[in-house]
Amino acid sequence: MATSHHKRSRTAVALALIKPANYSGVVKTLLQCSAPLDFLGRYVRNRGQYPAQFRIRTPIGPVTLTAFTPDDLLTINEIFFRGDYGDDRDAKVVVDFGSNIGISAAYFLTRNREAFVHCH
Repeated sequence: MATSHHKRSRTAVALALIKPANYSGVVKTLLQCSAPLDFLGRYVRNRGQYPAQFRIRTPIGPVTLTAFTPDDLLTINEIFFRGDYGDDRDAKVVVDFGSNIGISAAYFLTRNREAFVHCH
């Protein structure tokens, strides 16, 4: 069982309950993730068996992402569901510094079929 390196304090959890972006993120998870309850359960509990795969609906079709740790779920949530990267579907070239395991690259590449991403 993988555990997260990031621990959520009670204060952080309480503050998360008042942020509208988190509620819209839950709705987007329910609409876009093929296994939303599994995803949300792992996200909230911050643990589970890994790697785990999640199929996500995107503007150009579904994409399967692999989460290797609970921390990867945080990134998937922030980028795909909470919308921290915005939703520019017209971007043709994206430069991503700190692309890690490629979740952000998958996001940018699934905004439109003409996107090209440079990952560093």
